[in-house]
Amino acid sequence: MYFFAHTSEPLRLLPMATQVSSGSWKNLTSNNSLQAVMKENFRLHPPDPFLLPHESREHTELLEYQNLVGTKVLVNAFAIHVDPSVYNNPDSFDLDRFLARPHIDHMSKSDPYELIPFEKGLRMYPEYKLANTMVALMLAKLLYVFDGSLLESQTEVDMGETISLSVSKKQPLLLVPKPRFEISLESVTQN
Repeated sequence: MYFFAHTSEPLRLLPMATQVSSGSWKNLTSNNSLQAVMKENFRLHPPDPFLLPHESREHTELLEYQNLVGTKVLVNAFAIHVDPSVYNNPDSFDLDRFLARPHIDHMSKSDPYELIPFEKGLRMYPEYKLANTMVALMLAKLLYVFDGSLLESQTEVDMGETISLSVSKKQPLLLVPKPRFEISLESVTQN
């Protein structure tokens, strides 16, 4: 959502969306530009800012804190995602962050813990691959079919969030969709 506020970003992604929407479905999850958009969105706005509680099985010491057996630990994924020691300029939306480092992969079970929107390891959500594919498909189709712009009364997107069990926007995203080409009902029903 965030990149729609920046007019250069959707135009930069248009060739990628055209490739995906014209039938190259096998490259949907391996397209670096599309994955960079999704990773940056997940980094700045993780669906669950706090991961599921973990319980220690043995006595451990972490950063001079003693964790006894049975201690419940909450991981703040959002704090990791905006940590300046992990990311340069952590509060800005930057596609080049993940284009330069495509090995950072939230879909991998062996990835470093820099990007963890869907848990990690054995506790990773079982639907994460389906969710990632569906988001990529929806995003590619939107970028291919529509050119989104803000309402005339808006100058920027309000990215304020409310936090409960999951994160949602305080204000809905309002865009004016402009079709990139003529769409007829007949062409939709033929496909």
